[in-house]
Amino acid sequence: MQGHEPLLRMRMAGNAPSYVEVYTEVLPWTVAQPWADWQRWNPLMPAVYVAPDDDLEALDLRWCVALRVRVFGRDAERVQAVADALKDAGAERILTTTFEPLCTSYWSPEANKRRTDALWVREAVCNS
Repeated sequence: MQGHEPLLRMRMAGNAPSYVEVYTEVLPWTVAQPWADWQRWNPLMPAVYVAPDDDLEALDLRWCVALRVRVFGRDAERVQAVADALKDAGAERILTTTFEPLCTSYWSPEANKRRTDALWVREAVCNS
């Protein structure tokens, strides 16, 4: 995992961003790696990279507690696994976007209350 250490320092100082972008892979259209140096070029938009070979159970996810998180990637299973780990660690809301196929889903406590049959709400924007 990369990009989380400055975020942990920010959180320990009592600050919190409005949301955090989490990448599950290096996307081909991402020229820059936003997680590499986000605190210098845009401190208001933290980015974290969870590598495909990172063990989710071993990651320090304290930084996500009570935060809104957006998870991006092409592998729908990996995106969902990362989102589930963030939810279990205490993220407030999670938006996931997969690109192959293009699909968006979200999780929030309010969505859970409205739809007790599913933890994740898959929107109608999925293109299979």
